[in-house]
Amino acid sequence: MSSTSIVSEDVFWPRLDLLCLNKLCRTAVLWTCFAATLTLAGAVNAQTTIEPLPSDSPVVIEGINDTVVHAIGHSVQINGTAKKGVVVLGGDVIVQGIVEDDVAAVGGSVIQLAGARIDGDVMVIGGTYRHIDAVPLRRPGTQIFMFAGYEQELRNMVRNPTDLLAPHWSARSIGLPARAVHLSHTMITGRESS
Repeated sequence: MSSTSIVSEDVFWPRLDLLCLNKLCRTAVLWTCFAATLTLAGAVNAQTTIEPLPSDSPVVIEGINDTVVHAIGHSVQINGTAKKGVVVLGGDVIVQGIVEDDVAAVGGSVIQLAGARIDGDVMVIGGTYRHIDAVPLRRPGTQIFMFAGYEQELRNMVRNPTDLLAPHWSARSIGLPARAVHLSHTMITGRESS
């Protein structure tokens, strides 16, 4: 009997997983594109001076609008009719007239004034949906999607995207993670740390 053992070369020289390498390259390219986009947005924003509208003076839409009404960093007030809906990032949607389709606000609220009508769904991320009438004028079967909270943070993020690259440190932003680490240590060990 021979005492020769067969050792697989895979133990010493593992084959390169091409699928994994492909995914890794794609991920690196996507992150590079994302970083380049943020850098370009910061450079463009630094070169152009845009005077932001105060939050108490929204852009007013009068008459009949056949396109999607949209705004970034400003509030919008619909006094007429918006046939294709309203989308606002970093501001409020104030409906005083008629919106025949969906209404969405990210980093702001949707406010339906007395006598106003919204025929589509209402989507709010980082704000609230408020209506003045006891029963708001809405088409039956429409839905309200609302994730309330972080309204000011989302509004600031949309209005000043370069702030993402320069975080503002506060006692809360440092204290909450430190407290979470302390609590997790206490839960794992069962005793307080000094």
